[in-house]
Amino acid sequence: MGGRSCRPGDDYQGRGLGVLLLGLLAAAAWSAGITTFRAFVLEENEPMRDLLAQFGARVAYDSPGVVRIDVPLDPALLPDSPAARVLKASAAHVLETRARIPM
Repeated sequence: MGGRSCRPGDDYQGRGLGVLLLGLLAAAAWSAGITTFRAFVLEENEPMRDLLAQFGARVAYDSPGVVRIDVPLDPALLPDSPAARVLKASAAHVLETRARIPM
């Protein structure tokens, strides 16, 4: 399992850019057959835990101070939350655009 991370710059945090980027990444992952994102998050990182909870995340203890969070990418499994709606919309747009581009 490879690990990657990215985050919007400080001036752009809290504006929904991270959710949009996650939606684009989710669309690419889903079309490549990836069904779940896994994140390792510090227990005290409430903003990230709250955000991932909006995507129907499953949380499990990993190690002292760290939780493992699995986020389903199947649109049918995403809850009806504001963040999940943005993720679904951005993913649908990417997949529609991809379908129109000849390979």
